[in-house]
Amino acid sequence: MNDFSHDNNCVAVWRFETAGITDDSKGTNTLTNVGADPELIIKKEGNQSARFIRANSDYMHIADTALDTGFPLKQSDGTSTRTDISGCFWCYFDVKPSVAVKNYALLCKYDYSFNGRTLMIRGEATSDKISIFIGYNGGASSESDYFSVSCDATNWYHVGFGYRASDKTYFICVYDDNASAALGAPLTGTFAETISLESASVSLGATGNPGLHANAYLDEVVVWNVKKSIGDIEKVRKGTYNYNEGGNLGLGLNTGLSFAMGG
Repeated sequence: MNDFSHDNNCVAVWRFETAGITDDSKGTNTLTNVGADPELIIKKEGNQSARFIRANSDYMHIADTALDTGFPLKQSDGTSTRTDISGCFWCYFDVKPSVAVKNYALLCKYDYSFNGRTLMIRGEATSDKISIFIGYNGGASSESDYFSVSCDATNWYHVGFGYRASDKTYFICVYDDNASAALGAPLTGTFAETISLESASVSLGATGNPGLHANAYLDEVVVWNVKKSIGDIEKVRKGTYNYNEGGNLGLGLNTGLSFAMGG
């Protein structure tokens, strides 16, 4: 089982294990739940996952001002805002994104109702691929990139991402649990624009409006305020992540997979 207790850069772990399914087992970033249900059968880590149904407008959220100090991209931290971020989560599409059902927002700090674009990880309607968006121009505009391989419905995927503000580099890695292999080579790149730090809430299963609601199950959502490596994301997927602030324990860089690591 993953152990984040000694990792000071890990700021949130939402495992959806408690009755209210909103607790943060690492910090105090308790989510507000709007309709999502605990799921005991279709789950990947622990005893249950969270199910989000688009037709019911399900999602979870927490306001920017309610986030723990040091949570990445928290605008209300002012000049001390941490501008690097990485995260990972298990995702199972009940119905995969498509032109008919639109895009699925999965993990966001992004709001279309005002110039609140900061960061969004979503499933794409036109390609069924995982994408990363950042906001710029005071949150009025966005820049994005897309993973190379499409996802299917009724299959678990482990999605990891990272972004570093100083050099604008990012990555997305996706693992196909059914195939027991990486879905494709990691997406890596450098954005042209500088990310905007806006006051949008952090949300799961939709944007902050809310909008772009997902038909999906999510499990073990983890957030760091640094850009972790793809090797670290792989340790989380395997359930072997164990970090000691005095040094890395069990964070060997050999993941056994054939793709290059991000940094």
